[in-house]
Amino acid sequence: LNISAYNQNAMGRDEAAKKIWLECIAKYPRFEWAYSNIAASFADEGDKTAAQKYYERALEINPDYCNALTGLASMRMN
Repeated sequence: LNISAYNQNAMGRDEAAKKIWLECIAKYPRFEWAYSNIAASFADEGDKTAAQKYYERALEINPDYCNALTGLASMRMN
């Protein structure tokens, strides 16, 4: 599911990607990658509130997850 969503996102189908990431999160709530990926999508759209929520959830699952750490840091610098 995560790869499918990533591919949708890469093709510019952001809403489809987010829908799949949410499905992935529902099925696998301890899989931090999906949270970080949907967060990045929200950050790209300028929705910092949603992005922060998902980055922080990814970090609750895995405090050392570098994609979430760098995504959150990057978002806070902008």
